[in-house]
Amino acid sequence: MLDIKSSRELEELYHRYMTECIELAVDKRNSNYVAACIIYGPDELKISEGWRHFDGRLDIHAEKHALQRAREIPKGSILVTTSEPCVSKRHSNGSRSYGLFEACCNLIVKSGIKLVIKPTYSTESDRSLKERGIDVTCLGEFHSILDNLRH
Repeated sequence: MLDIKSSRELEELYHRYMTECIELAVDKRNSNYVAACIIYGPDELKISEGWRHFDGRLDIHAEKHALQRAREIPKGSILVTTSEPCVSKRHSNGSRSYGLFEACCNLIVKSGIKLVIKPTYSTESDRSLKERGIDVTCLGEFHSILDNLRH
């Protein structure tokens, strides 16, 4: 039997995972407090987490790290992130990239994630995700918490 959660239960769940992401970023001593997790299933269990870090000179984004660390990402999973997923630039040949690497928004779309939960509105990342079928929910109350940590 499918477990349908009320909007209040979903909001509490999203708040819990956003709080866990912030705690992960603090624990990893991430200077920008950027972390992400992927949740799935009727019990919305965490299946992966990632944080922004440097691998040599490469800047590994939290969303990409969480996607890479997941053994499997079932279609319909949810990504919770403390930041804005980076957006690719569209090139004249139709391809998309973010610097040398594929943008996090592209990786999210390819992964089967159905919903991204984040702390702020961003027309660029929101539009990039929504126009490719990904729902976006913003938990604005976390924006000021993260701003205070970052300053």
